[in-house]
Amino acid sequence: MTYEQRIRQELERVCGTEEWISIHCSPEDPEAFEVVLIARVGSETVLAHSFDTLGKPNGSRSITFEDIVGVTIGGYYLDSLKILRDTMPEKIHVPVDGDGHEGILRAAQKAGLVVSLRLEEETVQGFVREVGEGWTAISEIEEEEGGDGGLRIVSLDEAERVFIGGKDEMRLAALFRARQMRDSIG
Repeated sequence: MTYEQRIRQELERVCGTEEWISIHCSPEDPEAFEVVLIARVGSETVLAHSFDTLGKPNGSRSITFEDIVGVTIGGYYLDSLKILRDTMPEKIHVPVDGDGHEGILRAAQKAGLVVSLRLEEETVQGFVREVGEGWTAISEIEEEEGGDGGLRIVSLDEAERVFIGGKDEMRLAALFRARQMRDSIG
């Protein structure tokens, strides 16, 4: 069996099902991929429905077999993306508790929401554990897996912006909670 025949076999197997796969189409960057549902497998092309990093539909496209450099079936990332799709709210409304960064951080702490604290060189993301005079303590969440990244104490003098209730924050919260559920059931 040739490479193209094997790829075709796998694409035909998942065609028309709800099984998401990752298609790799960049020889320059073999780790780059697109999450898709396969709608049709033709003689030279595949019709795929794409999904963004939040598990939401992101259009459809036709891909030639010669452009496919690999496929990935199953795995933690695809499972996490499905959880995001099924559990992420469309929006969050949070009443702010006071002025400035401290006010929004206190509101996030009370509501148990993830925040993104933009510093000059990096962004700290996680749950607010404490808010003091000019500082905060954030339980960081690992970006890829939603795992515990430890406690980070940050000076608010260094904070340029604080985000709450955005897509990134909701995505991290859903990943964190999904990981907790998975870890608790083994």
